[in-house]
Amino acid sequence: MTREQLMTTDQPLYLQIAQSISDRILDRSFHEGGFVPSIRQYATDFKVHPLTVNKAYQRLVSMSVICSKPGLGMVVCEGARDKLLMDGQTRFFNIDLPALVHQADVLQISRDEIAAHLLNQDGDKCEHN
Repeated sequence: MTREQLMTTDQPLYLQIAQSISDRILDRSFHEGGFVPSIRQYATDFKVHPLTVNKAYQRLVSMSVICSKPGLGMVVCEGARDKLLMDGQTRFFNIDLPALVHQADVLQISRDEIAAHLLNQDGDKCEHN
C-alpha cells in the first residue's frame, strides 16, 4: 500500500494504517508470531508521523492483533488472523450486508437480481433491468 492509497478515504489515517496491517495479516503477508515493521520504519516508508503509526499500533494491541516483544518489537499475536476473520465476518453480516440490502431496496433491486449478479461469472458486465 502506498501513502496515496492511505489518503483516499475520509477515515482517519491511523485507522487506515491499522486496517492495512490487518489486511496483511488476513492475506498472510504478516504471519502469526512474525514481526511487523517498527513504528519508525513504517512512518518512514509511508511518510507519516510516527505518532500516527503508534496510534494505529496501539489500536491493534488493544484488539490483541499485535503484541509487544520487549526489546525486539511488535509481532502478530497467535490467533490474530482467526480473530480478524471472525470480527470482519460479524461486521459484514451485521452492518455491511444490511446496509447493502437497504441500498438495493432504495434502488429497487430485488434480492433475486443481487443473487443472479453474484452468481454471474462476468458479474461486472451484468446490468440491472
